[in-house]
Amino acid sequence: MKRLIVLLFFWPWHLYAADMAFMVLDHNSYLACMAVEKLDLPIDIKVITSHDVTRDAQRIKQEIQGTNIIVADVMGREFETFLTDHIDLDSKIIYALRGSLDNESLVKKGFVFDSKVAEYYSNLSKENIQNMLRLIAHRHIDNTISYDKVVKIPRLGVYHPDAPYVFVRAKDFLTWQKNRPGFDSKCPRIGLVFFSSFLTKGQKAPIDTLIQQLENNGFNVMPCFGREQNILKSFLLDESGSARVDLVLAYSFKFYNALTPELGLLLNQLDVPVISAVSLYKNTIDHWRKSPVGIDSIEVAWSLAVPELSGLVEPNVLSAKQKVVDPKTKKSFFLSRPVMENIDRLIPRLKKWIALQQKPNPEKKLAIMFYNHHQGKQNIGASYLNVFQSLETILQALKENGYTTGKPLSEQEIKELILSSARNIGSWAPGELDKLISTGKVVRLPVETYNHWFEDLPQDFKNKVIQQWGGPEESGIMIHGKDFIIPAVQAENMILLPEPVRGWGDDPMKLYHDTTLYPHHQYLAVYLWLSKHFKADAMIHLGTHSTYEWTPGKQAGLSPSCSPEVLISDIPNIYPYIVDDVGEGIQAKRRGRGVIISHLTPILKTADLHEDYSRMAELANEYERATARQSVTAEEKFKELMALAKKTGILKDIQTTADNHKHGQDHTQDDGQYSSQTAGEDVSQDEMVHLLGHYLEEIKENLIPFGMHTFGRSPDPDETTEMADAILKWNPEQTKKDLASRLARSGRDEVNAMISGLDGRYIRPGPGNDPVRNPDAMPTGRNFYGFNPGKLPSPAAWSLGKKAARKIIENHIMKNGSYPQNVAVVLWAVETLRNEGVNESTIMYLIGTKPRWSKTGRVLGIDVIPANRLNRPRIDVMINASGLYRDLFPEKMLYLDKAIRLAAKQTDIENLIARHNRDIKTRLIKQGMDPEKADQMSRFRVFSEAPGSYGNGVSEMASGSSKWENPDQVVNVFENRMGFAFGAGQWGIRAKGLLKEQLSTVDVTLHSRSSNVYGLLDNDDMFQYLGGLSMAARHESGKTPETLITQQQKKGKVNVEDMAKTLGREMRSRYLNPKWIDGMKKEDYAGAKAMADFVEYLWGWNMTTPEKVDASKWRQVYEVYVEDKYGLELNQFFNKASPWAFQSITARMLETSRKGYWEPDQAILETLAAEYATSVIQKGIACCDHTCNNPVLNQMVISIISIPGVLNPKLVEQFKLAVEQMAGKPMEQQVADQKALLAELAAPAPEPSAQEATSEKKDSSLNNDTAEVVEGYKMEKIKNRDDTTQMTSSGIEWMAVLAVLAIMCLAAYGARKKTSGNKSTPKWTE
Repeated sequence: MKRLIVLLFFWPWHLYAADMAFMVLDHNSYLACMAVEKLDLPIDIKVITSHDVTRDAQRIKQEIQGTNIIVADVMGREFETFLTDHIDLDSKIIYALRGSLDNESLVKKGFVFDSKVAEYYSNLSKENIQNMLRLIAHRHIDNTISYDKVVKIPRLGVYHPDAPYVFVRAKDFLTWQKNRPGFDSKCPRIGLVFFSSFLTKGQKAPIDTLIQQLENNGFNVMPCFGREQNILKSFLLDESGSARVDLVLAYSFKFYNALTPELGLLLNQLDVPVISAVSLYKNTIDHWRKSPVGIDSIEVAWSLAVPELSGLVEPNVLSAKQKVVDPKTKKSFFLSRPVMENIDRLIPRLKKWIALQQKPNPEKKLAIMFYNHHQGKQNIGASYLNVFQSLETILQALKENGYTTGKPLSEQEIKELILSSARNIGSWAPGELDKLISTGKVVRLPVETYNHWFEDLPQDFKNKVIQQWGGPEESGIMIHGKDFIIPAVQAENMILLPEPVRGWGDDPMKLYHDTTLYPHHQYLAVYLWLSKHFKADAMIHLGTHSTYEWTPGKQAGLSPSCSPEVLISDIPNIYPYIVDDVGEGIQAKRRGRGVIISHLTPILKTADLHEDYSRMAELANEYERATARQSVTAEEKFKELMALAKKTGILKDIQTTADNHKHGQDHTQDDGQYSSQTAGEDVSQDEMVHLLGHYLEEIKENLIPFGMHTFGRSPDPDETTEMADAILKWNPEQTKKDLASRLARSGRDEVNAMISGLDGRYIRPGPGNDPVRNPDAMPTGRNFYGFNPGKLPSPAAWSLGKKAARKIIENHIMKNGSYPQNVAVVLWAVETLRNEGVNESTIMYLIGTKPRWSKTGRVLGIDVIPANRLNRPRIDVMINASGLYRDLFPEKMLYLDKAIRLAAKQTDIENLIARHNRDIKTRLIKQGMDPEKADQMSRFRVFSEAPGSYGNGVSEMASGSSKWENPDQVVNVFENRMGFAFGAGQWGIRAKGLLKEQLSTVDVTLHSRSSNVYGLLDNDDMFQYLGGLSMAARHESGKTPETLITQQQKKGKVNVEDMAKTLGREMRSRYLNPKWIDGMKKEDYAGAKAMADFVEYLWGWNMTTPEKVDASKWRQVYEVYVEDKYGLELNQFFNKASPWAFQSITARMLETSRKGYWEPDQAILETLAAEYATSVIQKGIACCDHTCNNPVLNQMVISIISIPGVLNPKLVEQFKLAVEQMAGKPMEQQVADQKALLAELAAPAPEPSAQEATSEKKDSSLNNDTAEVVEGYKMEKIKNRDDTTQMTSSGIEWMAVLAVLAIMCLAAYGARKKTSGNKSTPKWTE
């Protein structure tokens, strides 16, 4: 091989190099190639595309290393990255075409931004490109080369492929259009808006096709190009300010970061829906079709997030590039092509929007969907929304606007109708389904009819449904005989119905073993029936949130075979959404075609102190006064205070804080260095009283949601004043009068926006967020948007995240005397949108890196913090990102992965990341993995759910507690669902074993809380992500990790505390607080549901973090909600509002005891069992998962109530009969079936088949290259070929030498031809 190396050293690279490298975006490659091919110059110009440098950087580096002149379109960051990373720029002349994200830094690196050169390229045409290249050649190669001036192309106009020229006046175009054969002025009018670059050669096909398809489907099209404001003023609005179009389909609105006031006024004036058209930048059509990602990570910001600022809706991928090979030259380039299946999918939806504008309101049919996702009579609701009151308000508003709604229905009537005939029934309760059917109000859809509809669905989608659920006849969910049952309440042209359940609880085998779940047949049947039979003109998904947008399919930029597209079909979707949940609302926009209408949060009030807590605060103050006076009463005050603290369990909340005082009080300095003062061996009485007093003050000042919001209703004046005061406290730049005005307007604006959406009009955009954090989120009634991902994390978030990281380190040193080894961080999109990237910043500071921003605040890159500034080890991290984060912030996952890999390379200080990489690599090699592969796998730190999957299964395991006996089974579900790795060009490769390895070193888990509305106990996601992560870390490491919360509810402030303290504060300020309870009592059924929900979520925390939920918490729940400790008449309340909520509470407490997480005394158990059984007998069974679908619990209840003196034997029999009638089988059979199921679920999971592995391998790479699946670490090695078929190494050497000699001769010959003055054939890469 030495001979070969010597020959390669003398290879004449300089003779082979082109005179000029012309680097263009793929979309401009055809025009560039055509211009270069026809360029009559004796120079060699190589056209290089963005595709080339991303797919084959090393080859391109070799080919242009000897090229002295480079002309690059740096608007594509690929070229900037490639040139700065791979090419020695010092000896090059580099022209930058168009602007970059950071022109200043490029200028420092030698890039030239020449206005004359840029002018040619900003007027894209073959001739202008040729003259640009001639100008550059004139300057640097041969000054005798001539060039012509720029021929400017129109910046604003109306284009039509059949027109003789581009129109610059709307009147001229409309006259020409009117005189076309077949023109009909009654046809709906649509504005097609795009950039002028779409009209360059090689890019026109999508626009021409869209125009043709729209016209063929009965639209009059006005195709306009230019800047958006100019298009609106010159073409889409007439002289009187009226709209010339009924709809707009816009490729534009993509590259500007804010909705200017003028543009906002123009869009409001136009007042028509603006549908977002997307042209893919990076990927080809074929790649998009195969990809589970859809829109590439780098494109999400400009193609989806930026248009949302202007109120664009329903993003559609309508064009993308296609690689084409010239049959003559065999050269490759890219052309823009239409995505025909999506165009065909879009046009019926456009017609539906037009129908909303044209159809009289009395004739419109509307479907209003509410949520009963977890079956059970107590489980109808939406996040912080009173659904029954909201339905009353909505139906009243619709009636006032002419809709045919039938007789007015009160909140109580709506409630009774829905509970009797419009709720989901679990497959475990056939008797309950019979009762529902007996009302005569449900819809019966014959399976035979459904089969015909099902057959028309995309084949790929059908295959996946059948693979998971079997054929329609095999369906076991909401089916009776040969009919699917659709629960519904019909009121003339309105139909109210629950969105179907997902089915995890109905088929626990899927919960245990499947990572994604396609819609079951009854789920499909409901949506198909709305479209095919009911023929809904529009639908309303009422509140936060639905599930259809979370069904499998691409992350963004969906295709017709993606589940949400199949379900929503062509029905316009108006979607009221809580203003403080922007992240999940954006998912509804992007994957669910939801037109968002923000609604208010509940009113927020201060918690104040009550009963025992008020007394403790008094005692703390009295103790301090007594101590100051040296009074003998101080000791008695302290004893009484400690007794109350023990009774309430409040000491458990502050245990970590007390431990910190015990071990030493640390002080974090601004430079990040640490110093500590040692306290006494134990916490003194004075310190303990101070800690308790401070904590009680926190509880008192904590903001709590008071009741629910009713859509379309503003809070009353007193509540408005209190809410305004709460906002003003943290936003002193606001005025109380303005805040009160915005709150008062919100209800009216919500209803008006809904009516506008149903009229097919424009919904004004506006920011969302917790109103305390961002008062500009009010008034509500707007189509909210999020934060520009390109600016995350923000400098403000970096400052807070850095402080949080220091606190985490400080806390660990105080508690353990050492630095944390591995901090596992949960990343949520909703949190990132609230706090602008605090957790991301914490991650970066822990590993010793920091973001690099442009002057405009855009994140440009990553800088390493040097050892002399860090003054501590680089802490390892593991990222646990939700599926929503993966979808909304894919580029941030890659950015953080890059930061971690960069940090791992540093050798200036102790590096825990690098150490763990080495340890994991060693273990993988011992398990049989190839060393190179082991090295690659050891570097992954970013884990999430598989593309197309959402949720980690822990919530379903918590609610379905009857489906497991060992908590390790919960961990296994978590690891199955979260065991997919992301980064380094890979996207969601199966890596459960690697996840387990990472978890084994985790000693801290972290999540953030940035909302004043949402906490730890009002949703299931907090415990399923942070709790599930902690549970898995404990299982794999054998030790309990510190479970921490970054508190960031107040702008500009951050604190990190133990989760137990956060949980305790929330329980005491909200759920054990008579003030919170009174607020919920006013909400009737919705308030009762909130009470039952918090108990359910407390169980979720108990299951996942048992060390954080002690017996005192359950005891106090029992005292307040069962014994009615505060005399709030809760028994009467539950009986009237929702006895099934009370059943849920008592059953969950019994189940917690049954599973060994709580050990109440016998009297409590007997009371709980008696209360539960009596309610079932008197009010009917709730029939949620942990009641009806839990025969072992019901058997335990029978055993308890059968104890003499607990319940009358007759009542015992009545309870047993009620449970048996519900299930349609004897209790003994129910228990036997349950035990058989548990045995089946406990069996080892089947290994993925070779076919499944191959399927995953095809889609897991970002570049669609084959990606290896890593399940565990047992890797099969490829056997070597038979030695007899291999050439010897010496033979290979000589063959290589001869080949190189031949190529050198050919190259020298070519070089002589070139220098002789003959024009060479231009080169571009494939």
